[in-house]
Amino acid sequence: MATKSTNKKQLLMVNHISSLSPLTANFMSARSQERGYSPQVGSAWWMARFSSTYELNQFVFQLYSSGFQGDLEAKGCQVEIHTQQRDCIEQVRALVTPEALQVSIAVNYAVEVINDAHALLNNQAFNGALVQAGDQLHWLQIESAQSSWLVLQELSEYLKADQVVHFDPKGEIVLRGDSTMRGNLLNWLSPFCK
Repeated sequence: MATKSTNKKQLLMVNHISSLSPLTANFMSARSQERGYSPQVGSAWWMARFSSTYELNQFVFQLYSSGFQGDLEAKGCQVEIHTQQRDCIEQVRALVTPEALQVSIAVNYAVEVINDAHALLNNQAFNGALVQAGDQLHWLQIESAQSSWLVLQELSEYLKADQVVHFDPKGEIVLRGDSTMRGNLLNWLSPFCK
């Protein structure tokens, strides 16, 4: 991946969601141990990775110097930015430019839930929608240089909350639906596939 330079800050990656969907905000909130704020529906969200902590700290300094009032969560050379305020959104946009989403689907297979014990095992393992005997589950492993949160945000335009059984930001997605939904899913993601 090419290194981008914006205002002399060495950006390695920028992800952006202009308005968090209820589905994405819900799964982000469910993983609250990963962040010190609660993601809100409709908020703008960025994840930026810098070449060094020095570059990240320069960026954060510049952002706060411009009057930014939102949530920042920094870990290592990466920062998450979350805000609902229009002026803050414009301040972040002036400093970073997001890249287009590109994904590849590494794993794609279907499993039928056989009985109630199988459903119970699945429901204990995952934090999304409940499943029952007879449901078809579709496992996807998404690989992307960008954050998998962008993939979930894109899918939230087509899926209902009760169809998402599991989401892991490492790229694992488990959905409930029939073979038609599985075909639609691949069509929905195809514009982003490398």
